[in-house]
Amino acid sequence: MSAKRPEDDWTREESRYVDGELDGDAAERLSGELRADPERRARLDAWREVMDLWRDDTYRRASRLAPAVLTDRVRRDLAASALRARTSGAAQRYAAAALVLIGLGLVGSMWLGARPPPGIRGGVPAALRAVEHDRLAIEGDRAWQGLDLTALRPVDRER
Repeated sequence: MSAKRPEDDWTREESRYVDGELDGDAAERLSGELRADPERRARLDAWREVMDLWRDDTYRRASRLAPAVLTDRVRRDLAASALRARTSGAAQRYAAAALVLIGLGLVGSMWLGARPPPGIRGGVPAALRAVEHDRLAIEGDRAWQGLDLTALRPVDRER
């Protein structure tokens, strides 16, 4: 059995012979040629056997795919794509709403300008000093909280 397809001398009639679709005068003529050339006949018969095995395997695998199973798969795929389309539309609407809110925030901040919080006099520099003071106070609190006070033991002065 030849493992390689003979590309040089492969004819349409030989291909139809391998597929089992050759009939009439062409079948008689090819039969006469194959009787005269046993090597060619063996090669074509080997190819026919391979193609028959391939077709049988394909039909066997396809028979497991019943029409009801395929119909259910198609319905599930359609439902999933419809759900994706609906959620995609909702996501686009939420994104548009978020952009509008961000735009309003930017316009509002530009309209109001950089103003210190109420209760701080002295403008922006005084506000920055207040923020820095608060930051230092928070860092100090964290430093005190980070101290390990368990190492400190009370001293017994009565000894």
